[in-house]
Amino acid sequence: MSTTVANFDIAGAADRIVTFANELIASQSARQAEFNVHDRDRATAYLDRLEAYVAVISEPANPLDLPKTHPTAYPVTDFPPDEQINGIENAEVRDVVRRFKAGYVELVQSQSKDRASGIFEADKTRLLTLIENARGIIAFGSESVDLPLTQRRIAMRSRSRRDRRAKPGPLCQGAARRTPATCRRSRRVRRGDSGATRWLRISNRRSGTTRRARPRPRAT
Repeated sequence: MSTTVANFDIAGAADRIVTFANELIASQSARQAEFNVHDRDRATAYLDRLEAYVAVISEPANPLDLPKTHPTAYPVTDFPPDEQINGIENAEVRDVVRRFKAGYVELVQSQSKDRASGIFEADKTRLLTLIENARGIIAFGSESVDLPLTQRRIAMRSRSRRDRRAKPGPLCQGAARRTPATCRRSRRVRRGDSGATRWLRISNRRSGTTRRARPRPRAT
């Protein structure tokens, strides 16, 4: 179920936080030990943008007078799940994303979410403190660490033509004694007529041979 707030400024800030977090999760630094300079510059730009947005929604100090449209439920983009955050390989990128999540949760569950617009001073201070703390993590990540033994390595594997074949046909279903190789061969069955008797031609692509077998009579 998606989260909703009554304050469109809080919804805008939360959506921006999710966008910036997704950019960091998909960055090159998230999959390596080094927090490279390009991703650090991007992360700093994200924080600058978020801080500038908070300054905009803080003026005026009082919320807008919206008697016909407030309260209205504004949907907020869901934050990436914890499994995706914990899968980030770079510790500093993971720390910054976790601070993004903390700011997101604090906003969508704050008192400001029930206003028509704007943000309370306490919620603003809380978010700006997280932004400043994230800047310190980015600066800390400028020094790379060599971690050859603990860095996770994900094996990339492309599917072969054999893996992309269709699901097993009726000959493989319910046949516990058949191995996967036997099922693959059994799927390639062609029916043909030989006089008055029906036969099964079973072809084996590996050996290039074809054998004929009399089909079992159907149960009546």
